[in-house]
Amino acid sequence: MLCMMDNLMVKMGDADGMISGVWYASADTLRFDLKILKIKPEIKLVSMFFLIFVPDYE
Repeated sequence: MLCMMDNLMVKMGDADGMISGVWYASADTLRFDLKILKIKPEIKLVSMFFLIFVPDYE
């Protein structure tokens, strides 16, 4: 089951954002986030992005 703590912290205003998607597919993570956080009806587009860090890469 996906973790809810980060979603709830954002929803309650205790956090501005979260890191997720490490153990689950991006689509599953975003779908779960949207169920918990909800979006305003006027919002027509949501987005996510990836940051990939490769140690010792030049």
